[in-house]
Amino acid sequence: MDGLQWRSLAPLPKLLLQHDGNPSLGQGEEHAQLLQALESGSVSLVLGPSQTAEGSVLVAGLGQRLVVLGLGDGAHDLAFDTVLTESERITSLAVMERDPGAKSTQPAAILVGTSAGFLQLHSPDARLVLRQALHDRALLSLSARSCDAGAGVPHALATFENAVARVAGWDVAAAMQWRARSWSVAGWGGGSEPPALDVAKWTLGRGVGPRAAALCGPAVAPSLHAELARRCAGAAPPPPPVLRLLTAGAAPPVASFAAPEQPGSRDLARRAAGAARGAAVRLAASAQARLPPALARATARAAGAAGEEAALPRGTRVVALTHVWDAKRVVHSLAASFCGQWALGCDSLGRVLLIDVATSLVVVMLKGYRAAQAAWMEWPAGGVRGPAPGSSVPVIYAPRKGVLEVWAPDLRTRLAVLRGVGPRGVLLSPRPRGAALWFADLDALRCADVAPALVSAAPCG
Repeated sequence: MDGLQWRSLAPLPKLLLQHDGNPSLGQGEEHAQLLQALESGSVSLVLGPSQTAEGSVLVAGLGQRLVVLGLGDGAHDLAFDTVLTESERITSLAVMERDPGAKSTQPAAILVGTSAGFLQLHSPDARLVLRQALHDRALLSLSARSCDAGAGVPHALATFENAVARVAGWDVAAAMQWRARSWSVAGWGGGSEPPALDVAKWTLGRGVGPRAAALCGPAVAPSLHAELARRCAGAAPPPPPVLRLLTAGAAPPVASFAAPEQPGSRDLARRAAGAARGAAVRLAASAQARLPPALARATARAAGAAGEEAALPRGTRVVALTHVWDAKRVVHSLAASFCGQWALGCDSLGRVLLIDVATSLVVVMLKGYRAAQAAWMEWPAGGVRGPAPGSSVPVIYAPRKGVLEVWAPDLRTRLAVLRGVGPRGVLLSPRPRGAALWFADLDALRCADVAPALVSAAPCG
């Protein structure tokens, strides 16, 4: 790990843990508690774009605290906020980057999932943009697919134990643009509320165990016989497209579902609830500046609660297409390749799985990777050995072995290995563009782009 350009994460434990809700920690105790939270799976870390310059930021969530810490040279981006209500905690994070063809005023969106089933949109400086209830259970996993991340419509996917919800990327972009215009005109705390998000939600049957992660695959091919029969019958409209949801969890560890595409529509109740919430927030914002800080925070919570009584989005029950059954195996994560054709999964038995998203088949299974993390990296030009430049290659972090490994896309040939990696770290999912792959070493409180070292590492036989 020598020769890497490490960025310090020294402020991170204090920013996450030393705040008004937890003021009594002594020096050094924050780091120990951060490591404990990492081992328990309570820390969420994702990579996002810098709002001030070319580069990346680290977005971290723990408990009720959201922190944005810059990783570029010079002045760092730094923002933090205490979000949620007193009974909630952050359970998942994702970042949806702006469309490269959109106007420069469109900011990236930080997506926050909560233990109460809410999805929150935050600006790059951690300010709350929108908060909306999606389900009555904890939001366990978030994934965001941007415009240039392979084929398909940009979207954000939220995974619950018994449901999956999807929000279109243009809906997220519209909310961010709405709030940016509101801030520019009225300043923080003023302006009107962005419209509620259109949410497509699918609920899973009772025979399916709890889900931990999900990906949206290609549409299910329609039956030729059904299509010919429809045309012969007359002018009946074609059925809506059917999406394939690839999910990971327990009993079964891998399962796919046929999810009919839902047309975007907001019913009258949701519109009325959104209007009521907007009015409550506007009234609270106008009075907040004239109140003491403690009373202002209480007023903000009350205003947020006024809109949280809105009805949850209705879910469509879906049926399983395929599944891989293993009663003892739990797959706890999924990482999609840039093209969306493949997914990497890590399970409770120390295996890393390569899954074909279109068929839900487990193509390759590697053994001996307890507590592993997996991600994809874009292979750059001039690599020592490997596939064509621009290909998606799997990267595996094995904390018990202390190594980072790069594999060929078919997960059959190991291309390179980087040794001496800390045992308590996080392999950050890469951003849509570029070949950077960041690794956060929380033992040493530092972070670095490990892609150059992986590419230049001596190839393995």
